[in-house]
Amino acid sequence: MKMWAWITLLCSFGAFAEHPVYEYLEVNGAKQYFAQNDGVMTHVTMVAKPELKPFAEVVRAWEQKYFAWPVVRESLAPVYTQRFSKGELEILTKYIRSGRDEEFYDEVVWNKYQRELEGINRDLIVAGHAHSKKVEVHLYEMLNEHKKNSNNAAH
Repeated sequence: MKMWAWITLLCSFGAFAEHPVYEYLEVNGAKQYFAQNDGVMTHVTMVAKPELKPFAEVVRAWEQKYFAWPVVRESLAPVYTQRFSKGELEILTKYIRSGRDEEFYDEVVWNKYQRELEGINRDLIVAGHAHSKKVEVHLYEMLNEHKKNSNNAAH
């Protein structure tokens, strides 16, 4: 019986362990970038679609839900996981986290990163655009729900 408890405990740690790409996305500044740009999607959306200005609170709620870091990072992660192994991401993370300390420098991994950088930047833009398109439908769902609730409250 103790053996099953031990196996269950070990499996649960493995099931909840995060992929190193998520830690990498934090140390490379992606998480901070999105935090600093909080509200930008609301602004951009309302500039592009001025008819949504009366629904600013709905647009803001949409941004908070669909552009929250845990959601966005899922769109960004494949850009790195398609190029780097877990071990390589761990090496990059340690190197960046250390302040680029030579102790954590791995020439092979760093050179690979440098070779991939142009493609990474391109694919991050593509991933961001694809994410925006994918979640745009939810904005209209939220707007319709808001209008429906407003109409029900008026009657």
